[in-house]
Amino acid sequence: MKILMIGDIVREPGIRAVRQFLKTYRKENNIDLVIANGENADGDGIKIKSAKILVDSGIDIITIGNHGLIKEADQNKEKYDNYLLPALNKKGSCEFKEIEIESIKKKAIIINLLGKINMGDEYIPDPFESIKQFLQRNAKTNIIIIDMHAESNEEKKALGYYLDGKVSAVLGTHTHVPTADVQIFEKGTAYVTDVGMVGAYNSVIGVTYESSIKRFLLQRPIPFDTPIDKTIQFNSILIEIDPINGKAIKINRIDKIIEIS
Repeated sequence: MKILMIGDIVREPGIRAVRQFLKTYRKENNIDLVIANGENADGDGIKIKSAKILVDSGIDIITIGNHGLIKEADQNKEKYDNYLLPALNKKGSCEFKEIEIESIKKKAIIINLLGKINMGDEYIPDPFESIKQFLQRNAKTNIIIIDMHAESNEEKKALGYYLDGKVSAVLGTHTHVPTADVQIFEKGTAYVTDVGMVGAYNSVIGVTYESSIKRFLLQRPIPFDTPIDKTIQFNSILIEIDPINGKAIKINRIDKIIEIS
């Protein structure tokens, strides 16, 4: 089976790129499951209207990291809220998604974990202990995909080795910077430190470089601006998994430059 993990979708340019590119790419490559991190689709969080566009564009599960759903009145909330996945180890969450893969008649489990290091919240439960307890209680399938949403590369890679042979893939998100360390560990777990982002190419992690520079010069938080750039980088990871044993067979970066209309 083939699984595509899309990096953090950043604001309106990222949403437009997904809408323009994904459906055709998914069909042409016979992809069974598409996961994306959408916590920055509307800045610091995601709205239901953006979730609707992303789901209708071909995404099956949207992980929402440390920001989450932006609360708003929306008649579609109940329907599209089902596609949103908060972190397993976020206070009061303990959520995961189990989805039927029709092409292989088996279920896959998708989990979003938060790192603890430099994430701005000292009360995040330990991701190592959280996933250990989850696997002891709930491992109903051997196809398990982890979105490890963390700042620390060390923490991500340590978790990857910790889960080698226990899950199908550990895929890092959060920094918006794609890393070149795609690999399959000895016991069959696919890994990358950071998938990257879908956002403006001429930007700083998807926001205008002018607003980012201003933050550093003033040494205080100011609102980020959304770029008007129509050149978008689309970072993703494509994994092939053996549906019998849940182990990864292949992992490749799929990085594109898209001109949005």
